[in-house]
Amino acid sequence: TYFFGWGAVLVLVGVIMKFIYTWVMGVLHYYNGDYEPRGEDQDDPFSVQESISAYVPQVYSNIFSCPLLAANLDNVDPELLDWETTDPKYPYSFYDLTKDAEFLLRGKNIADRKMFSVISHWPPTPEDMAAEKQAALEANKGAQENAEAVGEDGANASAGEE
Repeated sequence: TYFFGWGAVLVLVGVIMKFIYTWVMGVLHYYNGDYEPRGEDQDDPFSVQESISAYVPQVYSNIFSCPLLAANLDNVDPELLDWETTDPKYPYSFYDLTKDAEFLLRGKNIADRKMFSVISHWPPTPEDMAAEKQAALEANKGAQENAEAVGEDGANASAGEE
């Protein structure tokens, strides 16, 4: 029974140590993370993309031909929406549910309440856009030069083999 007692104590200590180790590693992993990027930076700024769309919370209805917007879009460029109104006499604000809520709840202060999503958009200034386009052009030019250099080296290598 003497060996059995010490064996049980060793097993208990081992289980406790394993529990502590697992807990500590979980906490370290939670705070340090393990993200590793894949691929290379494409040097392609978001604001110079031809097709940009933003996430806007929407409610689909069988009554309306376009989705109802569950966010105020007063300070957002309509170009960020990935759909167009089907009737030109109804702008995007026609589908904005925040306008309906203000009308239905008039007299009540709804500005302090978080009933709808908040969307913000800070478009780049024309100077920033020009700088981003220039940087993208230079990056593309550098990539083309590298590709041409690799192509020439490959052509020279194959010519030497003949």
